[in-house]
Amino acid sequence: MKLHFIYLRNHYIITTKLIASILLITQALGVAQNPMGWQKLGNKIKGSLGNENAGKTVAMSADGLTVVMGSPDYDQKGNDRGRVVVYAWDKDKNDWQQKGKSIIGEARVDQAGRTLAISGNGTRLIVGAPGNDGNGESSGHARVYQWNDLAQAWQQLGAAIEGIRFGDRAGYSVDIAANGNVVAVAARLHNGKNGSNSGHTRLFEWNETKENWQLLGTAIDGEAASDGVSDYAIALSATGQRVAIGVSANDGNGTNSGHTRIFEWNQTSSHWQQLGADIDGAARGDLSGYAVDLSADGTVVAIGSPANDDQGSNSGHTRIYKWNGTVWQLLGNPITGEAARDNAGAAVALSANGLTVVVGAPENDGNGEDSGQVRVYEWSNTVAGWVQLAGDIDGDTAGDFLGNSVAVSADGTIVATGVPFSDDIGLNNGALLAYRLMNPALATLLHSFKVQQTSAQTVLLSWIMNAAHYLKGFMVEASYDGGSFEAVGFVPIHQGGQPYYQYQLPISRGKYYRIRQMSQQGSEQVSQWQTLTSTPYAYTMQLSPNPCQGRVSLRVNLPGKSFKLMVYNLQGVTLLIAQGDLLALNQQLNSGLSQWKNGVYLCRVIAQKQVIQQRLVLER
Repeated sequence: MKLHFIYLRNHYIITTKLIASILLITQALGVAQNPMGWQKLGNKIKGSLGNENAGKTVAMSADGLTVVMGSPDYDQKGNDRGRVVVYAWDKDKNDWQQKGKSIIGEARVDQAGRTLAISGNGTRLIVGAPGNDGNGESSGHARVYQWNDLAQAWQQLGAAIEGIRFGDRAGYSVDIAANGNVVAVAARLHNGKNGSNSGHTRLFEWNETKENWQLLGTAIDGEAASDGVSDYAIALSATGQRVAIGVSANDGNGTNSGHTRIFEWNQTSSHWQQLGADIDGAARGDLSGYAVDLSADGTVVAIGSPANDDQGSNSGHTRIYKWNGTVWQLLGNPITGEAARDNAGAAVALSANGLTVVVGAPENDGNGEDSGQVRVYEWSNTVAGWVQLAGDIDGDTAGDFLGNSVAVSADGTIVATGVPFSDDIGLNNGALLAYRLMNPALATLLHSFKVQQTSAQTVLLSWIMNAAHYLKGFMVEASYDGGSFEAVGFVPIHQGGQPYYQYQLPISRGKYYRIRQMSQQGSEQVSQWQTLTSTPYAYTMQLSPNPCQGRVSLRVNLPGKSFKLMVYNLQGVTLLIAQGDLLALNQQLNSGLSQWKNGVYLCRVIAQKQVIQQRLVLER
């Protein structure tokens, strides 16, 4: 008998799995088939004890080379004391190595690591312990740690930030700004001015002189009584001047529809001011705000609604909004879960620019019931929507609940996810997995590739890329037979993010053309070749102005540089025959016009057996 617990819809959902011994053997031999694109970075980081549920929370530094794993159910030094472990990437060993000693909860039932976050440079860490009794039973607290490189240890920075009164559950959700100087601590069951269990969020700034955490303004109270009975989620911008607060039990658009509010620090008035209106859940029971994240500048917010029913009951969805200076505007369509009961949006994470979003769906069945899934999406200006980046990251086996927590590097190319019910060492020891975007299915990102003849001598290749931030450029290749291609030019990636690319080359270089997409990591992907159609190039001729008053400019698109011009009147009488380049033809044509009467004339140009003609009206 195997029991899994997920806290959704204000109670624990218990899913029971009977596992036969033969199935255990099959699973032991199985290997997760993760798609090309997301390559596992290092070995799985495993919890050390059965029922530890390591990976219930994860965090990552901006460069993706420091990860944090929370185990709030860790029991070695007391029931549910909890612990947090930090790992740094060792490029020589090509694996993760523990950084400093584990951070253990202060007392029994503290649940240290229930939430956690790390600064951008990976040197400051905040750990929430909502079960701590420092200011009364389950008042909760949060502690901040600073890495001491000389001592090679995590040392507490300032005093613990305690809950105000018993039962507050302070530290149920925490975050730290990328600069490490501002922290946010939510107490979801605080009885605030808006009623019992309305909850509140307090923000603190580090005072270097006084060496303590000072309250920034007043607490931000929950909107209504019982708002805190479900999950409270918070996220800070890079400087800590904006905070997003998700309250999944809020009833603004129906019972448990949930909502998210964003606040900005007003330096002049020294208080937190709401930015725009509440972002309410789309429907009753959505639990919107169960997970939230902010871009570095605080202008993009991702909101998970794991109980939304767009693709079936509890399929879940994630909505991303952008601040336009006045209101929060939905960016593209919601990103929906794959199937019913996926709980997609139970965990979300944004890259620094807000254009890459990671969505966890811990109850997805892609590799067995509740194996879990993580998907990564990137914003595409081309399609004005979210495009999946590479393929799914699936849990190894049934019951893993991969995607229960997620984190992403600033550039969106490294992802960490928790696997809290992984059974590698003992039942439900849990684990953390990290993935790097190494060799994505580049061809799927090529939105358009066209080849067209633009003159008698040239061909223009044009293409659009949905996402190309991890590419270094495109090698243009040509062939005469469609079999043997040679490189004829290189086009670097646009730094400004513009998705449109072009390359012009002589038509003599070949009949078949293709694009070789080259990643920064050295991998390559070749597009399908394109060829010119058999339709001959449409030669053009222009007489301007037309009608004219005695002077005209002749332009043509014809092969060669020397042309023959013949001018006739409407009776078919030849008035002019000229030979030479365009300059010579224009001089002789205008000389003739100065002598001819008003009327209609036929101008014919001949070059390399190609003939083109146009009428010219003379009106003085």
